Amino acid sequence: MATTRMLEELLGERIGRLSDWGGPDVPIASPRDVPELAAVLAHARAAGARVLPIGNGTKLDWALVPERVDLALSTRRLTGVVAHDPAEGVVTARAGTTMRDLARHVAEGGLRLVPDVARAERSTLGGVVGAAQSGCDRMRSGPLRDHVLGVAVVLADGRLVRSGGALVKDVAGYDLHRLVCGAHGLLGVVVEVSLRLEPQPSERVLVRTRMRDLASGIAAALEVEARCPSARAARLDATPEDVWLAVELDGDAAVTEDLLARALGVLGQSHVLRGDAARRVCEELREREFDGGTWSHVELDTLPSRVGDAAAEFVAIAGPRGSRLEVHPRAGIVRLAFDSAPSPEQAAAVEGLAARLCASLRWRGLPPELRRALAAARAQPSGLELMQRLRAALDPTGLFAGPRIHPLL
Repeated sequence: MATTRMLEELLGERIGRLSDWGGPDVPIASPRDVPELAAVLAHARAAGARVLPIGNGTKLDWALVPERVDLALSTRRLTGVVAHDPAEGVVTARAGTTMRDLARHVAEGGLRLVPDVARAERSTLGGVVGAAQSGCDRMRSGPLRDHVLGVAVVLADGRLVRSGGALVKDVAGYDLHRLVCGAHGLLGVVVEVSLRLEPQPSERVLVRTRMRDLASGIAAALEVEARCPSARAARLDATPEDVWLAVELDGDAAVTEDLLARALGVLGQSHVLRGDAARRVCEELREREFDGGTWSHVELDTLPSRVGDAAAEFVAIAGPRGSRLEVHPRAGIVRLAFDSAPSPEQAAAVEGLAARLCASLRWRGLPPELRRALAAARAQPSGLELMQRLRAALDPTGLFAGPRIHPLL
């Protein structure tokens, strides 16, 4: 294949197959720097190839992969911290840097990376930005796009452009760095990102308690978060046998103890973990978010007032066996994990629920043909025409293949 021969000449042994990562059976290029990346794009344009930008491939099933992909372009070798200013609370790093490595680097300066995502050892900074992936800390810290101060992007014509800056006062002009958050590589290849950081807390506490049922657990979580608005997270984990509520608190010692007293005032006798024990369990809970294996996941984002109805309907859709539910009441997020791929009828019922609640959905682990059928049946997303015009302006030849959130994109 001409594309493969071109890659071998340009990159030597630094090519592979995307099928090894769970994607289509196409070659994957992993350039070492921006000039090499631009050269790959130039060869792809000349060959008329369609390019799929990715990081480590951990989010390939977050959106639709187009039927035609000729080449995957991974930024996983573009790694390292470019600049870190602990006094300003800002870090700039290359897109292939993993979130775990970046978190460890900023922790040495007494700071914390936002977002706190699952699978941090595999998730790259560019992939997190491209998928607009917020973490379990989203309610207190806000969504990812609030922390992206600037980006460097290689456009379809090979130009390297920058938007925003490493400091809030540098952010001026068009907010391209906001647009690439959640664009899944449709607008260009993100090669560098500047993020706002948070101070590292001195204390960490996790409160866990078993709830009578899902409804009482959601009510208790909302009451705790009303009394503890600076709580880092409150979540419910439910199986057909058990419902557990976990409340994560952190800050300096005085603040944390005050929050703990308020939480226990609502929950009563509970399991209280501190320090390393709390951190370890929090990490275990975080990693349950998308834990691979045979579990297929769906995430629904809705208003907090509708979380109870959404969770109850999810339970009815999944049936009595093999499902797991994760609920973040104040964030309005409900996740359902099936013990195997859901049937077309179950998937259609979930889509219908989202439409009734005017909620957004994100599937993981669905068979591609079922994913395409569900996406094709959806109504056109709000602002589709504007998104199409924006994409055409930045990528007029359609070099970038996606992934896409809708078939018409």
